[in-house]
Amino acid sequence: TFRHLLSQVQIIGRIDPALAASGVSATIRSVKLYGMPGTGECAVQPGENGTWSLGEATDADNPFARDTVSRELTPAGISVFADDPLLFPQQVGDGFVLEIGTSGTFAKSISLAGAGSIGTWEAGCSYRYTFTVGSEYILFEKPEVIPWSSASGGNITVE
Repeated sequence: TFRHLLSQVQIIGRIDPALAASGVSATIRSVKLYGMPGTGECAVQPGENGTWSLGEATDADNPFARDTVSRELTPAGISVFADDPLLFPQQVGDGFVLEIGTSGTFAKSISLAGAGSIGTWEAGCSYRYTFTVGSEYILFEKPEVIPWSSASGGNITVE
């Protein structure tokens, strides 16, 4: 039986609908995800999810994931990464940071452990972290565990 050995993390950004209705826009200009291990090895036994040995933590200069393509936010929300990061199953540490830069004067760094009640990323699960950009704030919602969404026919390389 096929099992996902990694955890999918989705970061969804949206603009406050009231701002969008008044003609205001918000653009994400950069996003980084760091603090978690960047490498790992997995030993898999039949019928199990595997046991991971994780490497050194990533940092702001060498993040796990980075995207600098500008994306205009919508009230419905969009993914701020071109591809949703696939992370190692692990406890969500206080040092796991999402750093967001917008087209305005706002920049925000948030600890994913402090963003909600998800304490551990499990193999084969997908986690959605959603934030809303307002006129003078970036507000994070409680993260959700959602069904894993995957596409067929593609290859994903984990480095």
